[in-house]
Amino acid sequence: IDFTYIHLGGNVPITTGNIPIYLSGGIGATLISPSDSRFDSETKPSGNLGLSTKIALTENVNFVLGGRVYATLFNDDGQLLCDGSVCDITVSGDIWLQTEIYSGISFTF
Repeated sequence: IDFTYIHLGGNVPITTGNIPIYLSGGIGATLISPSDSRFDSETKPSGNLGLSTKIALTENVNFVLGGRVYATLFNDDGQLLCDGSVCDITVSGDIWLQTEIYSGISFTF
């Protein structure tokens, strides 16, 4: 199953200094696509919230570190990936959560 997030959002600095911290967030939709062609894709509303920082290594190079939580909204006791009356996934709850932690190098020019 592939989860594709399509969100519109932004970043807001919440601290300044040598190691600034940014709050980021977005809202949009999650496209849930099965690899099996017998099943239809599903689109659900979703949002994300994260924290990140960037540490200047040189004037144009930064080390970036952050994390983010994605929340996809479901109807209580919903079903996904249905082929007629048979469904592969049954959801008992309202939210599907996924997280990411990332690091890297950014270049500005």
